[in-house]
Amino acid sequence: MESNKLLQEILGKDKLQKLYNYSKEDYEIINYFFCEKNRPSKIIIEQLKKAKIEDIKSICDSFTINLINNQFYKINIEEYPKKFIEENKKILLINTDIPYDVKVRYYKKELTI
Repeated sequence: MESNKLLQEILGKDKLQKLYNYSKEDYEIINYFFCEKNRPSKIIIEQLKKAKIEDIKSICDSFTINLINNQFYKINIEEYPKKFIEENKKILLINTDIPYDVKVRYYKKELTI
């Protein structure tokens, strides 16, 4: 189990280990998105610190979707954990009839009218 420093700082080693034991897949998703580059707000950090293990994923899902919707966040689907992609096909435009070049511009936040 390898975690980033920010996640250890937010949850602490004990809670982080419990999260890993609860769901390795959820842990992988949370570990990927919660990093210095994507530092969550103080409100999210406080929610995570107080949350039960089984509620951490839903808090992180909300944070991650907001992150992806941010106009400055570039989507790099090749790096995302498989479970995250499966759970978020709609927002990631998976299995849609949208042309590939439009998807690429969407991921890069380069769509224009």
